[in-house]
Amino acid sequence: VFMGLGPCTLLGVNYPVCSTNANLNQRRKLNQINPSEAAKIGALDLNSDVGFQKYKGMKLSAQRRGAGIVVNGSYTLSKCYGTTTTTSFNQTSAGYTNPDNPRFDAGPCDQDRTHLGTLTTGYQVPHVGTGALGALASNWRITGIFNGRSGLPINPRTGSDTNQDGVNNDRPFSAPGVPFGRNSFRNLAIYGDDLRVQKSFHLKKSEAKKLVLSAEFFNLFNRELTELRELGFNLDLTGFSPEEWDALINGDEAKDGLTDDDAALIFAGEGWHRGVVGIVAFNVFFFYSKSA
Repeated sequence: VFMGLGPCTLLGVNYPVCSTNANLNQRRKLNQINPSEAAKIGALDLNSDVGFQKYKGMKLSAQRRGAGIVVNGSYTLSKCYGTTTTTSFNQTSAGYTNPDNPRFDAGPCDQDRTHLGTLTTGYQVPHVGTGALGALASNWRITGIFNGRSGLPINPRTGSDTNQDGVNNDRPFSAPGVPFGRNSFRNLAIYGDDLRVQKSFHLKKSEAKKLVLSAEFFNLFNRELTELRELGFNLDLTGFSPEEWDALINGDEAKDGLTDDDAALIFAGEGWHRGVVGIVAFNVFFFYSKSA
């Protein structure tokens, strides 16, 4: 039980700082009820169905078909909120921050993305002209996909026992004695823009045989797809607000007076994971179909 950082007396012993590892066992709940019996009990876990998650979403979609052109678009606005997602029963005394109040750990779900959008389009160049010019200008197909999605939540962790309860999964304080909410920070948003250009050649004026040349452009506008790694890092965000965090990871350090030293402090030596940048692929296909 966290009993603050002031002085206190437990079982007749005075402590200048009430919540320290020196009196961890004395502050356990069972020890407060019956110290002699509590001394006979080791790690004790309670698994119950007190967790919850709530999802709300709205999806919009539209489609347009015309002469040689097709456009499809979809957009999802959603919110998922709840307690920690567990994949198995814990046996390590590492449950909720406050077992008496699981809602203290409520926050955005680990998989929560506020915005999801996709736009696909395709255009087929109609047959034009005759002879060599017609063969060159006809049978082009251009398709593109654009998608964007909000960054996933990031749960700030200090990697240390901040509240002196014997478990090293605590969140940093946003104010003295007040930890940040779970998943209160966000990773960078991700965008994708891919393009494919195809040219078909019918061989010997036959619809059964054709040669297709294809060029595919991934990340067409050469965006720097950067995302903070989600595994194996501890974020020391003490003293930083979510707004300052957004400024830092979006490259707006000057706006909020943040420095490279701030970044080094926060990321604690952890690197960035960079995604695909400006890839072009060329493919050649040969199709043959035989009529029945």
